[in-house]
Amino acid sequence: EDLLPSKSLDYYGYDGSLTTPSCDEIVKWHVFTTPRTLSVEQEKVGRGKGVDLVNTCKCLDLHPRHTYE
Repeated sequence: EDLLPSKSLDYYGYDGSLTTPSCDEIVKWHVFTTPRTLSVEQEKVGRGKGVDLVNTCKCLDLHPRHTYE
């Protein structure tokens, strides 16, 4: 709630994989239609709660994945 504004939470979704090894394909990703940014303070809050903000897997083509709104 503290990290996201309540307005304009439209998103696309797709089934994908974890971004850390073992990169299992068990995740439902949600990507906001409007880009969001984090302040340094918000990043500190996330890291303090154990949120890993590093993507260790390379980006892949969409291939047969289907997106939904």
